[in-house]
Amino acid sequence: MDKSYLELFLEYKDSMAALTTDNQFYETMGDIIDRGKTSYSLFNRYFEKKIDLTWVEEIEACIIPLDNIIRVPRKFIVQEEEIVPIERAKKITAESVRHLAQHTNMIAKVEGDTVTPNEILNVFREESFEVYENRFVYTLM
Repeated sequence: MDKSYLELFLEYKDSMAALTTDNQFYETMGDIIDRGKTSYSLFNRYFEKKIDLTWVEEIEACIIPLDNIIRVPRKFIVQEEEIVPIERAKKITAESVRHLAQHTNMIAKVEGDTVTPNEILNVFREESFEVYENRFVYTLM
């Protein structure tokens, strides 16, 4: 470049002055600007974000095992025992007979080979998913 910045600015200033002379709007704007504040400030703020990706890699490494746990949760059989009247007994198991043999006070009558009890042990079995591992995954999700 042959011209300095000052020379370019002065040329720009002269060309703008030639365009805006004899125009009421630009004269009024010039007066307002001349009476206004003469100092200006410029403030720029730059944000730099640093993201630690190690936790993302750890979660990605755990996705497949978590998917396996969700698809095939661990379970165990819960066994509840309750002594009920013979009319309410649903199923007589070997444990019920063994319990009745140990507690003869629950036998109402014996006729030959037939034993009629008053009460009997009823065993309820059901699957439960309330394993620590399942609760941990549920909390994690």
